[in-house]
Amino acid sequence: MKKHLQCGLTAALTLALLLTACGQKEADANDTPPDAQAGSLYEDFFTGDVTVTANLINAGVEATTASFRAPDVYTTKGVDGSDMDWTITRFALLDLDGDGTDELVLNIDYSGDEEYVVLTCFDGAVYANQVVHRGFLTPKADGTVAWSNGAFDNGYARFRFENGVLVYDDFAAVSSDDSGSVTYTLNGESVSEEDFDAFIAEQNAKDDLAWTDFTVVAVSAALAE
Repeated sequence: MKKHLQCGLTAALTLALLLTACGQKEADANDTPPDAQAGSLYEDFFTGDVTVTANLINAGVEATTASFRAPDVYTTKGVDGSDMDWTITRFALLDLDGDGTDELVLNIDYSGDEEYVVLTCFDGAVYANQVVHRGFLTPKADGTVAWSNGAFDNGYARFRFENGVLVYDDFAAVSSDDSGSVTYTLNGESVSEEDFDAFIAEQNAKDDLAWTDFTVVAVSAALAE
């Protein structure tokens, strides 16, 4: 995983969920456009007819695994088997990694905390990546987000996926060392604070991600468009 997921996941807890039986028929895979395949798989996620294997991934901690039936996890209990309540509040369709197929982004209430789940398709299955609020700040319509671990440990990133797992690619970041010296970077190059602030002003002026209130019917309608 990239730097942000390694040192930024007090700001981003990643959850990879593999739907082991998504209902996609193998015979249709070669003839169906990618977006249509993805739409079918995303709809399968909400049927509750599949068993989900969930890998909780946290920086520096060995992944733990649990199984449940989707979408029970979003209405009854947390993936770790606790009584934490997960409720989907809204959703958006967005091609986060530029591969031509939309990801399904869910905004969830996790026992009062706002978090996000990003569903993506890989190799005929759906993976869901859970990100805490500080790892998915001010999402934009172009798929970029801000993240923050503190005043001098924050930045902006695009996403890609490795075998269905969400990975951050930072294009702007602020960091500090033990002496308190602050470094500003844009696309991997050090810049002045003034140049950094000007770039971020342009980033913040981008259109925000458009959300739709969540219902299964609304998701199905959006996927059918």
